[in-house]
Amino acid sequence: MKHRRLLVYLVTLAAFLGPFSQTIYVPLIPEVTKELHTTPFLVNFSISIYTIFLALMQMVYGPLTDSIGRRKVMLSGILIYLVATIGCYFSLSIESLLVFRSLQAIGIAAGSVVAVTVIGDLFEGKERIQPMGTFQMLVSLGPVLGPVVGGFLSASFDFHMIFIALICVGCIIFAGNFIFLHETKPSTSKKQNFTFSDFLTILQNRIGYTVIGLGFIQYYALYNFLVFLPAIMSERYALSVEQKGLVFLPLSLGIVVGSFIGGKMRKYNERKGLYTLPF
Repeated sequence: MKHRRLLVYLVTLAAFLGPFSQTIYVPLIPEVTKELHTTPFLVNFSISIYTIFLALMQMVYGPLTDSIGRRKVMLSGILIYLVATIGCYFSLSIESLLVFRSLQAIGIAAGSVVAVTVIGDLFEGKERIQPMGTFQMLVSLGPVLGPVVGGFLSASFDFHMIFIALICVGCIIFAGNFIFLHETKPSTSKKQNFTFSDFLTILQNRIGYTVIGLGFIQYYALYNFLVFLPAIMSERYALSVEQKGLVFLPLSLGIVVGSFIGGKMRKYNERKGLYTLPF
């Protein structure tokens, strides 16, 4: 049991690293714009393009975990992420930053896919509730803890040092998964091909499109909040970088509290609640 819990934290931390890396320099958007002699639009786009690849690669890694195994996909993805993060550190132009940010997302997108798959391999039925709660909380915390950490780091260093921190964290997560993550793929599992038509099937189901719609609205609102708030804090309130990072702290605490309360609402009829929604 202890070994299984350790694996849950290791794979979940890899999943956490994706959204954490996505927003870690959000408080520094005005500073990054000046440093790279570019426009706020392109700096924001470096976050958007990361998000796009992070989402699209989920469809690629899903079938790969079933065909070549969880361990190989996880370790390969983290390695790609580490190489790309080194590239981000040495980026002196917005063009190179966009390229390496895309590669970052392509690599670390393996984290969430493998994490969910490994949890499904190790736990069944109600046993999955707690590990999935841990997964959901850390993944939700990633995009809001990123700006907090980034704000504090940038108080003493320029934004390039943020990528050094990500390299260090990535190496620790890689080492942990390399040592402890053994292949959990069932020997009887069959290769499954997931196509775009499968998404259409999900969207035709009322619960399916409701869940996807809720996730989209939640993430879209959070993304707008994360991207546009730093400029407002700089231009209207003249906050320092570390102060801008602290503004995101209440949001982080709210996610922790919400995840804890949600985990306690096991008797709530989720199906009935979804059907009452207007869309």
